[in-house]
Amino acid sequence: MSTDYVSLKPIQMVDLFDDRMERFDIREEQSKDFSHESRLLTDGFNFVWVYGKESIVQGFTRYAFNNPAFIFECICKVFDTNIVSEYEPEFWGCESQEEMDAMFEAAHRKDKEQFYGELVKFIAGQPCDIQPGTIGMEQAEIAKKLVAQNPALALAENRDALLAQIDDIYKLVDPPIVVKFDESGLDALDGRLQTLEEKLPGLTLEVKQTLRTYWIKA
Repeated sequence: MSTDYVSLKPIQMVDLFDDRMERFDIREEQSKDFSHESRLLTDGFNFVWVYGKESIVQGFTRYAFNNPAFIFECICKVFDTNIVSEYEPEFWGCESQEEMDAMFEAAHRKDKEQFYGELVKFIAGQPCDIQPGTIGMEQAEIAKKLVAQNPALALAENRDALLAQIDDIYKLVDPPIVVKFDESGLDALDGRLQTLEEKLPGLTLEVKQTLRTYWIKA
């Protein structure tokens, strides 16, 4: 598990890793994966990877269950910036949730069109870009069996029906994990989110955005 973040203002790598963060007990942690463009910050308990290019910080990545909120808060204070996660519109250069949703919907449609084009080639036994060992290949194998049972599914006008059947079967073969909350659990969570929102609005938005997803792949 990981989450990516960006600063809304440019930060020089050399400035981030000089001694100005030390007053907050935030320092660089040495790692075997260290490079001039990949460095690690820690507050002694949590850590965050910092990625740079041409001396400018390009982004941050939190891995596993680290909570770098304090590190980000201090960076924002020192460099007079805001840090946003990949779940927020500003990360993608969008001005609103609606604009971000539309962007992802357009990307999803494009990916779906491209996958269907490669799927047609796979079913016909032609060279395609669907790679072995991928989810796409698993779905392509399902499609091949469906078309063998019902050749009409290979027709262009039945594209949506074929893709829908692939999706239904794939969910049975590789079922998602369903997360449910009862009323008391939701009330408790809502109270916790309100508390977090007062202290760490960016982090709360990330949590709320995550909770909007009901199907979570393991």
